[in-house]
Amino acid sequence: MNIHTLSRPMITAGLRLARLPVDTVVALVPATGAREPVKLTVDEADARARALAAALTGDRRLREDAHARLQAALERRRALRLRERAEQEVKDAQAQTEREREQAAERRRQADARAAARRRQAHREAEQERQEAEQQARRRAQASERAAAARERELQRDADRQRLEALREQEQALREREEALAIADEADRLGDAAARVKAQRKDAADG
Repeated sequence: MNIHTLSRPMITAGLRLARLPVDTVVALVPATGAREPVKLTVDEADARARALAAALTGDRRLREDAHARLQAALERRRALRLRERAEQEVKDAQAQTEREREQAAERRRQADARAAARRRQAHREAEQERQEAEQQARRRAQASERAAAARERELQRDADRQRLEALREQEQALREREEALAIADEADRLGDAAARVKAQRKDAADG
């Protein structure tokens, strides 16, 4: 018996028997993304084995079954690739979103830091301006006090000069009065002396 005399059921049973250990191993693979690609590889190999048997036996139905199985496996692989690509795109988008979120958070932190620095700078400038204003106010007050003190000293000097001038005028008036009194006393004395001389002359004439 050669392959040309084998029936479709015998070939199918033989292929199922041949892939049984492989299916057992595949079933042991954890139910993650790794199991489906392995199972697809096994299904594609099975379909190609069926296609080879169909070509050797000339079995049309076996060839159609092999073609259908291979096409289904290829479609599943394309779908798997599309799903993997979509999942990767989702992961990339999520990673990009996370990066953008982190960048936005960093920009917010930097903006907050700059705003805080501006507030501190504004506070320092306001404090400096306040201190300068206080210093200017103190300087103006001191200058005003010095000017008032200078005016007070000038007024005091004017008052002292006026009092001194008044005292000098009073002294001059006293001196003039004393001189007038002295002249009057001298005139009285001379008048008395003349009267005594005249009286003595009269007495002498009468005697």
